[in-house]
Amino acid sequence: MITIPQHQFLWSKADEDACHCRRYSQKEMAEKLKRAGFEVLRMTGFVSLLFPAMWFMRRRNTNIGTSASDARKPKIDELCLPKFLNTVLEAIMAVERLFIKCGINFPFGGSLLVVFRKKE
Repeated sequence: MITIPQHQFLWSKADEDACHCRRYSQKEMAEKLKRAGFEVLRMTGFVSLLFPAMWFMRRRNTNIGTSASDARKPKIDELCLPKFLNTVLEAIMAVERLFIKCGINFPFGGSLLVVFRKKE
């Protein structure tokens, strides 16, 4: 099982801060796993219910200029949230986890969950 960042158009400074090298599409990841001799058992996007907020934050942060003072700011600003807001977002993610546990697959999301095994 792996989780990876999804959708290259979401690439931002937050990915660099998290040491990501790239983002993948579901199709691209399925093809890579197949070529490596694996079969995909399940593939779903996650961070799907929060996707609009994530997209907005990534676009907002892309448009902010960088200066010497920006370089001194803490990394991954979008993760520095007030406690109340973080609690609300955690609750939304809990609902999404329930959907995924019930077998619902999301075609989009900030990340991708893939369950796979070696072909016999």
